Amino acid sequence: MALLTTALFADNGSAHANLASLASGGVDVDFDASVLAHIGVFLVLLVVLKPLIFDPLLALFEERERRTIGTKGSAKALDDEAERARVEVETKMTAARGEGNATRAALHTQAMKEESEILAKAREEAEAITSKGRSANASARDTAKAALDAQAKELAALVATRALGREVGQ
Repeated sequence: MALLTTALFADNGSAHANLASLASGGVDVDFDASVLAHIGVFLVLLVVLKPLIFDPLLALFEERERRTIGTKGSAKALDDEAERARVEVETKMTAARGEGNATRAALHTQAMKEESEILAKAREEAEAITSKGRSANASARDTAKAALDAQAKELAALVATRALGREVGQ
């Protein structure tokens, strides 16, 4: 690292020389018995730790994955079922609304018909009452007119008698 730092911060001429030495150089690795000892320790640990840690951990991961996928599948199935139920409810609501509207329209038509029948009957009764009242009024008017005509003749004769001083014939 120090060589790289020196190569980067030195002047250009020396930097090129230092980088060239790094590139042409290489890393020295000694292959001796300690490498074999490290490989041996690794293999022993692998054999010992595999059944104690790695296998149970992998089983745990697989169980978690299985449960996650199963839960997602169950959730998807529940979502699909809820959507089907929503569509079914909407369909039934639309049908019920249509049926309700048809019933309301039929009841409205029937009510309008009954209203017109009641109004027609009331008009007939009112016309009958009015007709009876008119004929009673006409009859009372005719009776009153006849009585007034008779009284008018009597009064006229009385006024003429007094004005003339003699009896006037009726």
